[in-house]
Amino acid sequence: LWMYMPNISRPIRLTKSRSFMGSTFSNEDISDTSWENNYDAEITKVRKDSVLLVLAAKRRDVSYARIEMWVNEEKRFPVEAHYYGLSGRQVRKMSFSNVKEMAGRLRPLDMKMEDMLEEGAYTEVKLISMEELKEVPDYYFDQTQMGR
Repeated sequence: LWMYMPNISRPIRLTKSRSFMGSTFSNEDISDTSWENNYDAEITKVRKDSVLLVLAAKRRDVSYARIEMWVNEEKRFPVEAHYYGLSGRQVRKMSFSNVKEMAGRLRPLDMKMEDMLEEGAYTEVKLISMEELKEVPDYYFDQTQMGR
């Protein structure tokens, strides 16, 4: 995972588990996570309108050892997720709400990530608008092309 900052004039390698720009989100939280490749999933509880998925890490190089995620069955969207470290201790909690269509897909427009290790620390994200990009050339993602 890389980020280009114009004032430094070169790409910076980001550690997946580190905070994203001082927020309670990790860099991995905001990147395109491959759930299928990184976690084994099991439905452990079923309620009237939701199921509890327990995701167990397949590898140690992911940010969380386990994720417990309540998913609304009708909309097929997470409602709440609890993130656990290797020690088994909960490190973060994320809430998703206001699911609506934006840029051609259903999305939670309001998200809140709470840091369970620092009392009162949280970051809220509210999506106001979004456009779907049709074509993004591969060179935009090439580290050697960043900043050109």
